Amino acid sequence: MPVTAMAQDPVIRITGQGSVTAAPDRAQARIGVETENDSAAEAMAQNGKAMAAVLSALRDAGVAEADIRTSGIDLSSQRRRLPDGRVSEEETFLAQNTVTVTIRALDRLGAVIDAAVRAGANRLGGIGFSVADDAALLAEARRLAVEDARTAAETYAAAAGLALGPVREIIAADPAQGPVQRGFAMESAAVPVAPGTLSVGARVTVEWALSEAE
Repeated sequence: MPVTAMAQDPVIRITGQGSVTAAPDRAQARIGVETENDSAAEAMAQNGKAMAAVLSALRDAGVAEADIRTSGIDLSSQRRRLPDGRVSEEETFLAQNTVTVTIRALDRLGAVIDAAVRAGANRLGGIGFSVADDAALLAEARRLAVEDARTAAETYAAAAGLALGPVREIIAADPAQGPVQRGFAMESAAVPVAPGTLSVGARVTVEWALSEAE
């Protein structure tokens, strides 16, 4: 904790931190289909048919249309490596389609993923857990950060025979907030999910004027 004291205008500057933990109440998952074919058109056609089945399964599993968003469509060519180490002259085409799905009932997360896998999904990205409305959590974390800074400042000031005066400056520096990520292997079976807890943090630097202790 940086401390500054000047003879003519004594001040103390302290950086405080605060954090609050909470259970997440929603999740996002990247679910996709990958298909390969010797024909680019067939690879895309097969992929489109498979993704249509996955989207239908997601809706049947209770995911709202507004919570399904296409996040990537890709078609690439590749050449197979032969057993002797040479690269085949024949091209194959790989089609990929990925959607980002928001699940608002965490007790349904495993079932939603399972439904997508059974419908043909063969790609699953990291799953992120978050709190839908973290404003109250962030406000509490900020309050705790200021309290942390004040407690430390009072300790330093008292040790120096001084007292805190008015606040001269407040510099907020909240850490970036983001979902907690979890990775899962793609399996065609019920998917157990443990969201755990996430932490919302805040950091603030406060400068106080110092005065003689009474």
